[in-house]
Amino acid sequence: MKKIFFIVFSMILFFPVMISAAGNGEILHEYEELLAKVSGNYKEALRSPESRFGQEYEKTLQHFVSAGRTLASAAKSYGDDFNFGTLSQHVENMFRRTRDFLKYRKDGKRNHTLLARDFKEKKMKDPYRQQEKYSRNKSSSSRRYSSQQRNDEKRTEFLQQHDPLPVIKILVADMKKLQNCGFGREGKFPYVNRNVEEYKRCVDFYRQHYLAYIFQKNSPQYQDEVKRRTLLMLRSAQIVMEQTGNRNGAVLSCNLTKETSILLRVTGFYEADTANRDKLREKVRAPHNRKEAQYSFNRINETIMKLRKNTVFVSEKGAVKSAGRSPGKEAENSLQELPVAELKKKLVVLRKKLLEKNTDMTGVDKDTLKKFRLLLCKEEIKNFDRICKEYVKNGCDEDAASRYACVRFMNTGALNASRKELIQIFSRYEREINRESDKKVDF
Repeated sequence: MKKIFFIVFSMILFFPVMISAAGNGEILHEYEELLAKVSGNYKEALRSPESRFGQEYEKTLQHFVSAGRTLASAAKSYGDDFNFGTLSQHVENMFRRTRDFLKYRKDGKRNHTLLARDFKEKKMKDPYRQQEKYSRNKSSSSRRYSSQQRNDEKRTEFLQQHDPLPVIKILVADMKKLQNCGFGREGKFPYVNRNVEEYKRCVDFYRQHYLAYIFQKNSPQYQDEVKRRTLLMLRSAQIVMEQTGNRNGAVLSCNLTKETSILLRVTGFYEADTANRDKLREKVRAPHNRKEAQYSFNRINETIMKLRKNTVFVSEKGAVKSAGRSPGKEAENSLQELPVAELKKKLVVLRKKLLEKNTDMTGVDKDTLKKFRLLLCKEEIKNFDRICKEYVKNGCDEDAASRYACVRFMNTGALNASRKELIQIFSRYEREINRESDKKVDF
């Protein structure tokens, strides 16, 4: 009787958690699909906002914002860095302002039109070299401009201030981070310190975005989000130090609060809004400050790794296991047990999820394309390259050709691949994901 009571009590206790996990998974999946539609159709909707396609797109945008708020509420307990609701609203606002900027006049013409190069990812160049180029061309800024040139400058400046791509890339990365936290998944999940994980994500975010924040012309929404997360990083460092700074009587390898403050100082964060750009470039790219920033990033990451070293994993049944065993080996062993048909199904699902996170609005971004090719067997890679060449030969640009080729292979699961090759594909992809998460700071 006692045993039956215990089982019933356990079901009552854990059933809401299981429902919550399943509900979170559905919320995240819905948001992923909406983000893929919003980013994939953004430019086409701007070209014809009055059409049925454009009107349907605006309805999708509204649904996207609503789903973002729901996801933000569900993700709140995982960290304050996640900001799905506000960023989704920013994307909608930028679309509406750009639509009004490009609207038709009464004579049926437009003052400004979209070009193929608009809203495409811009590679971050060395700011120091940009400064040298700027100095050489500085004297040419006094030349006279025609009305058409002034109109083009106005158009370029407006679209830079309303480019949604940097914000969309943040949302894509945040969804991946949220999934890595175990959001929406039942089964095994890490039992970790929330504040340590939040701090780590903020440090990684700053490392990735601080040069663009200081030197590139991006939307005010993007700038505000980088600033918000940077200040959150400093706050999180203080909280982590309060919680773990003297754990078990052992002092951490570095003072995270102090190291974070040094990092922000040498990377020019505090001066970004007010400083002379030329002097700030010289400061940030100076060998001494670059070395200081690298040293701070390394010390912070080493300390975080030590804090996370004793992470344990809790299974569905409540059994606690150490994280000592390699997750890659564990995943590979579990794949060995699956039939070939099941492996092919998993491959199709992985390919679809990867393409849903594509951020290029007219093609496939470089990161997605690189990872998608890792999910192809040898025979498919040959066919993939052949298809791309055929599309380019028929007049498509390389970005569009790559996108068409990815779509062609999205729903196929390496049809002629053996079990060994399928497992190699999964292992290769897993290694790439792990390599990205563990790679050292790039200056």
